[in-house]
Amino acid sequence: MLVKMERNSLFILMARNITIAFVILFLFGNCTKNAREDKIDSSLIQLKTLGIFYCNPIKTAEYLKVKICLRQLDTFANDAELVRLSKDDKSPIIRLYAFQVLLNRNYQKAESIAFRELTDTISVPISYVSFYERIGEDNISNLRINLLVKYYKEHKISTSKLDRVLLRSLGLKNIDYYKQLFLRIPPSERYYYLVKRHYVVDKNPYALVLLAKYHKPSDRVWINDALKTFEKIEEACRNIADVSYKPVLPDEDLFPMSLLAVSYWPDESFRKTLEDISKLYLYKADDFSPTLDYLYQALMAYNDEWSYRIIKDSFNYQKRSMNELDLELYKESFRDAYLKRPLPKYRSFLYGSK
Repeated sequence: MLVKMERNSLFILMARNITIAFVILFLFGNCTKNAREDKIDSSLIQLKTLGIFYCNPIKTAEYLKVKICLRQLDTFANDAELVRLSKDDKSPIIRLYAFQVLLNRNYQKAESIAFRELTDTISVPISYVSFYERIGEDNISNLRINLLVKYYKEHKISTSKLDRVLLRSLGLKNIDYYKQLFLRIPPSERYYYLVKRHYVVDKNPYALVLLAKYHKPSDRVWINDALKTFEKIEEACRNIADVSYKPVLPDEDLFPMSLLAVSYWPDESFRKTLEDISKLYLYKADDFSPTLDYLYQALMAYNDEWSYRIIKDSFNYQKRSMNELDLELYKESFRDAYLKRPLPKYRSFLYGSK
């Protein structure tokens, strides 16, 4: 009987000890969980308070705070939490920073979010370095894709999956990489109707350049119509002082992209319009934008006496009629164009413009 009572006492003591151990573990777990969540919440509050996304940061005190917050997020937040923050947080700044942390930890999950949220065009304040620190704005989908492309390059990952997704998506003109995609990829019959859809349906002027590379006779009309938009631009310039004049201008990138399109398809049907454009742009010193570079490229693509004469006559006029600064700007534009399309026929203009 005594042995039995001792056994019962021992059992009760063991049960009590186990219960105490469970309570201690539960309390410790809760404390650990609370401490972890506190670290995450603290980081999110600081990032939201700073309210700016650093694109290519320099060592400012604010960015050092951001760096500490991102390190804490990476240490204490799990993948599921980062995915939720990247997709669903009300603050676009938090969505962007959480995406950045997730990207460096699990790029496939981040990639999936970037692809699903391509139309998330909410603007966020950004800090970037261009000789010195500058403040601006950009949309969150563009910033996500920029981060993703940067990660691809650093880790030597192909962009082909991203390219396919963008080619099959519309309404993405706010994404810089999307624009450059149409200038970079070669023509493929597999994608012809997708490319045409981007231009005709989505009004993406960059798609016109890729469309020109197919040399399809049915697409001449698109390029010619785009080239002729210079008339609307010129009309608006003539009436700039008329407050009652309400111009309906095309997309600002359409005309320069139409010239670049001609540089890939120097078709006979574009000559007349190019002559009219040359009479305006090569004889009036008021536009030294990349448009002038594209015009020279378009003319040189013909590689014949007709284009040689247009460029020669314009240089002769410029030497007679323009001041030295304007003439040098024309020469600089020609040099830039020639380096992209170094055809021997036009080399004398390059040397003559030194």
